[in-house]
Amino acid sequence: MNVLIQGGGRGIGMALAKRALAAGANRLFITARDPLATPAHDALVSNDRVTFLPLDVTDEASIVAAGARIADSVPQLDRVICTAGMLQQGDIRPEKRVADLKQDNLLHLYQVNALGPVLLARELWPLLKGDHRLHFAAISARVGSISDNRLGGWYAYRASKAALNQLMRTLSIELARANPNGCVAPLHPGTVDTNLSKPFQGVCRLASCSPRTMRPTACGRFLTGLAPRIPAFCMPMMAASFPTDRLAGTPAKRQRQLRQHEQRACRCRDEGLVDHPFGFAETAPDNLVGDRQHQKETAPAQAE
Repeated sequence: MNVLIQGGGRGIGMALAKRALAAGANRLFITARDPLATPAHDALVSNDRVTFLPLDVTDEASIVAAGARIADSVPQLDRVICTAGMLQQGDIRPEKRVADLKQDNLLHLYQVNALGPVLLARELWPLLKGDHRLHFAAISARVGSISDNRLGGWYAYRASKAALNQLMRTLSIELARANPNGCVAPLHPGTVDTNLSKPFQGVCRLASCSPRTMRPTACGRFLTGLAPRIPAFCMPMMAASFPTDRLAGTPAKRQRQLRQHEQRACRCRDEGLVDHPFGFAETAPDNLVGDRQHQKETAPAQAE
């Protein structure tokens, strides 16, 4: 199994890298802006199955170069996981009100959170095509949902994750023609024990992760793949999360159909009919934590 973890230098990416190695990955590519300065490099550099590559998702030339090096090393990829993301950094902060918007911040978060995975997919396309079992995942966020946005705020982060969801959905349609055994999906991990989520861990309950599945039938849907107690295939948070075109009848009837779908998904979960989303192991990485998706998980501070 050949695995690529973009943004694997720390946090979720590093945890998944360790899990991939434990599951027997033959080749593991880990990218970061400065791989030599990451905790993952310190922990895994001695493993001859691991290759560290510099990749800056805001620099297209860097993405092209990393893709070329990977293509020169392996004939195909079996797992691609894009974990890099940004909520705040330097003077970039989640906006509380429209007056806080800055064009440069909006563009930068769009580059980091939305463009990186799809540009990487473009460069890796020859390694994704075929008929081999492929999982291509990008870490997204529930706050990227349009229909689930009831709190407002966080303009740049919400919009960039909504863009990522749409880009992954579109990519999944094209990949279905190029690789019938491939699956592309954005994943919502829940609140995790990483630097990005650290400022918000005090307002939500952290719990153990529950695994979810990625199959070709789930391709393009928003999966709550690392958070517990949320059906993987029936979150009514975005158009791609549930096959809404199958719903018919009055609004009340459609709502009943959605509830029935949720109940079926919950039964599948409770009966153990799910597996790890990346096929690495039966349990999620040790440092991944989730919650029951209380609204306050991502609630921005109220406008004064």
